[in-house]
Amino acid sequence: MARSVDANSATTDFYVVIGPAPRHLDRNMSVFGRVIYGMEHIQGLPRGDAMVNSGVIETPQHRGKIVTARLASKVPETARLSLQIQRTDSKAMQTRLEQGRSMDNPFFKYKGNGKLDICYYPPHVRIADSD
Repeated sequence: MARSVDANSATTDFYVVIGPAPRHLDRNMSVFGRVIYGMEHIQGLPRGDAMVNSGVIETPQHRGKIVTARLASKVPETARLSLQIQRTDSKAMQTRLEQGRSMDNPFFKYKGNGKLDICYYPPHVRIADSD
């Protein structure tokens, strides 16, 4: 949730991170979701300038507005977009993570410390076949 300097000031505004979230936001912002499909619509919203008012769009008329939102559980099943999301406990996902930890590629001369920024390894998502 977006908020002022008061830790308990978040209301209806929210902050969308486009790309990996900067680590300094950990424990400073409340995370309640992740875009798994349709990021192009989020990227189409107006963006504030980080160098002006910390990125806050001051004039309400210039801000993006979500007119309606529904939980998927409230959308009829026949109207839901059918997505397949890679399981984080799958062998393929675990292989991706291990490759990221080991940096097992000739390009990497410094192999790092084996720790990952998990934001760089989101599960793969695709539209399910309609068969």
